[in-house]
Amino acid sequence: MKANEIIDVLEKLGQSSYNRVLIEGEWGIGKTKYVEDFTKDYPNSCYISLFGQKDIKTIIQDIYFKLIANDDIGGKFKKRYTDMAGKLNKIDFSIYGFSLTIPLLGDIYKAMEKELSQKDTYIIIFDDLERKHEELGLKEIFGLSDSLSKIKGIKTVLIAATKHLAADNESIFFDYKEKAIDRTYFIEKYSDNAPVEILGEEVWETLSGLTEFFSFKNLRTFQKIKLLILEVINTLGQNVFSDKFTKEDVYRMCFATIVFNVEHNGKMILMDEKMRRYSESESAIVDYMCAYIMKNSLDNSMSKSVLFHIKRLYESGEFNKANILNEIDFINNFNYQPINFLSSEEEIINVIVESKKFFEELSGEETIGNIIQAITNGVEWSEILSIDINLDKEELLRKIKPNIAKHVDIEKTVFENDISLSQYTLQSKEVKEIIKLINHEIIYQYYNKLADKISDCFTSKMFGSNNYLKYLMDSITSINHEEVKENLKQKIQDNHFFFPLPKGQITQEHWDWCILCKLLMFNIYKHWGIEGYFDNFVHYVKNEADNYQDRMLDHRIKLLFESNY
Repeated sequence: MKANEIIDVLEKLGQSSYNRVLIEGEWGIGKTKYVEDFTKDYPNSCYISLFGQKDIKTIIQDIYFKLIANDDIGGKFKKRYTDMAGKLNKIDFSIYGFSLTIPLLGDIYKAMEKELSQKDTYIIIFDDLERKHEELGLKEIFGLSDSLSKIKGIKTVLIAATKHLAADNESIFFDYKEKAIDRTYFIEKYSDNAPVEILGEEVWETLSGLTEFFSFKNLRTFQKIKLLILEVINTLGQNVFSDKFTKEDVYRMCFATIVFNVEHNGKMILMDEKMRRYSESESAIVDYMCAYIMKNSLDNSMSKSVLFHIKRLYESGEFNKANILNEIDFINNFNYQPINFLSSEEEIINVIVESKKFFEELSGEETIGNIIQAITNGVEWSEILSIDINLDKEELLRKIKPNIAKHVDIEKTVFENDISLSQYTLQSKEVKEIIKLINHEIIYQYYNKLADKISDCFTSKMFGSNNYLKYLMDSITSINHEEVKENLKQKIQDNHFFFPLPKGQITQEHWDWCILCKLLMFNIYKHWGIEGYFDNFVHYVKNEADNYQDRMLDHRIKLLFESNY
């Protein structure tokens, strides 16, 4: 059965010979929705959730309140309710074998039936059987259902996802099910119109074709897709969308993100097992999501770079709005017509030509992310069509050095400046090599800028800004590039080892700077293996100190080099 057929079952229950019915189905398939829809339109019914319920008495009181509160049934009867309500706390609910006697409820219902000439069946629906509290026994619930159904005019319905019953309840359920249930209905699929009701017609029109490739059993998947779409669009704003970066592509990327993480538990289950072993990087997963989940259906293949951000947003909450807006802006303003898997060879060749033109006309203002987007787009398609894009890596690197200099921010760590290989496709070795070259230049320019900043602080006697010096000192062990080492070594020597002689009256910041200088030079000697480097530093400092008749200076220099600072 489909979930929407629950309403038909409940509507016919009043005229059927069944008194105790079970509706069974997996979580998230829509059972509760249609049961609640039924109770809204059918006044002779009440809905009771067993979620977290600990005892039968609370459930029975809930039934009383809902029965009396019903305007159609209890409206004329409320004057007598006060007297009866007082009796609730005086009742002893006793269990006789499998049944539970509920005399007061029966009396109330009979009195209502007589006074209101009520002839319709009253249906009491118990939902979330598997979510009851462990203190409430399953036998008690079956007993309650059985006792209620023995009252003339009352029928009971249990709603459950029996797959999720606790282990100790599972055997009890199947032992008593035959005695306590007259008829079981199995809900195996959500209703046909449920996804469109959740997602809305516009989103469903885009995604309906993709859903045909998958067998979703849980409507919460569609609810999660809708929530992620709303989150992404609210974050990006409505003004980012165009014929190049479409809202439909965002729908598709949110769909792929939820399917991969929720339905497939973050596993590339649609890919051959042997191929999975070589496809575990983040970029490979993004490629997988585009090909296997979205079926290469993006309106614009360049939008794939945004999928990386959407995926990270869902998985970790990480979302750099400025970066993603910059990428979208580049997609919207790049001089090309959107291409994708369905484009013609001629259309793709035009994009390759535009990519080459982009490299040739670099102004120095383009972001590194935009440059890599253009490289990835041009190189990927040229490899697919076996066209030589003739991209000179060394020449490209020379041309983008101003862009790299603009990209480097010494207020961040070197790792935060680094371009993550995982964000870009690794199917192209050429793109991977270019990104590595860019990262190498980023590292070089980062430490070059850092050394210049330290030199400025040293020259200006801004010793309170020793965080730059400390960061360089701590980074010595992680610097592996020989060009970076040589450049730093030369800059340090050209700037008198960044060492301000501690002569005369000094500040604590001045003295701290001196200590950091000593540690920096020692780390260079120790970790870079430069023979005599530290000795040269000591020799320079002592020679400079000899130029002054300052006994406190001599004392400080002696303390600096003889201590374990």
